[in-house]
Amino acid sequence: MDRLRPEAFLGGRMVLDVAAAERAIGRLGATMGLDIRTTALGILRVANEHMIQALRVISVRRGLDPRDYSLMSFGGTGGLHVCALAEALGM
Repeated sequence: MDRLRPEAFLGGRMVLDVAAAERAIGRLGATMGLDIRTTALGILRVANEHMIQALRVISVRRGLDPRDYSLMSFGGTGGLHVCALAEALGM
């Protein structure tokens, strides 16, 4: 997927174990008959959809249309998701 640099995980304070991640995602995918890449993309889509729904709830509940605003990311993985979220919300 190449979304994270294993050697720079947590600012280089921790090395991401790519093999372990692939094994875990591979096991999950195998139960659904999917390859690792398809499974990983599915995980990302589900995570993004949960965030999209949360953003809709907090904006629409306040009478705000997300399309009238810009989305700003924050936190450790904000930049990995912000573009997909903004696109889905028409921002």
